[in-house]
Amino acid sequence: MGLDMYLTGKIYIGANYEHNDVSGSINLKKAGMDVDVPIDKIDNIEIGLGYWRKANAIHKFFIDNCGRGDSEAQCMYVERDALKELLELCKRVKKNHDIAEALLPTQSGFFFGYTEYNDYYFNCINDTIHIIEDALKYKNVDYYYSASW
Repeated sequence: MGLDMYLTGKIYIGANYEHNDVSGSINLKKAGMDVDVPIDKIDNIEIGLGYWRKANAIHKFFIDNCGRGDSEAQCMYVERDALKELLELCKRVKKNHDIAEALLPTQSGFFFGYTEYNDYYFNCINDTIHIIEDALKYKNVDYYYSASW
């Protein structure tokens, strides 16, 4: 048990509407599954962009900036600019650990992990930099954050 956090991207395809001229199929092979999915039946594609475990400072950022402070929100839309802001904050904290508490404070909670500014915290900061840099490479993506604990 613990705070599990996910960043996903949804790409609107809208292939199942008459005005979109698409054809073909996508073959899915995984764990014994071998299925051809007609493209004209696909409305959205959801891609996993990032996963954190007990990165409570990052969770706090998303709740405060994208979830309007509602920690019970199961899935929240994330503006591209919010990802850019989080990336900038993480880069600043990485350069100067002394400002971590002021810029990206930890948050306590049931199974939320450490609240100290230790190696685990700074590893989460580094992971977040990589996750967001990769996520921002995608264009025309709607970003979503979700967490469970």
